[in-house]
Amino acid sequence: MIAAAEGLLHRWGKWGRDNPGLLISSTNILKRVQDEGAGASQPAGKVEIPMSDDIALVERCVLLMDDSIRTPIILKYANRMASGQACKFCRLHPREHNKMIGFGIYFLAGFIAK
Repeated sequence: MIAAAEGLLHRWGKWGRDNPGLLISSTNILKRVQDEGAGASQPAGKVEIPMSDDIALVERCVLLMDDSIRTPIILKYANRMASGQACKFCRLHPREHNKMIGFGIYFLAGFIAK
C-alpha cells in the first residue's frame, strides 16, 4: 500500500507539472483572489482539463494534510525541488524533512485505505 501511495504521488506531481496552475494544493487561492478579484478561483477563458479520479483523490488528501507535511510533499513531487533546497525552504534538518515526506506517504496510504 505504501508503494502504491508513493506511485500516486509521483503521478499527481507529473500531472501537476504537465498542467501548471491546476493543482489547488500548490496554489494559494486566497492570494489569487486578493490579487485578481473574486473570479480568480476559476481561470477565465481557459478550457478546464479533467482530473482523473486517482489524481483528484491525491489532491483531496494533500489538501487535508498539515502544512508541515503538505509543503515538503508539494516541493518533492509537484515542484521536483532538490532535497537540499527543500530542506532550506522548509527550514528543516534533512532527517526531519524525510520524516515529513514519510508522514505524507503514510497519510495518503491511510486515506486510500478508507
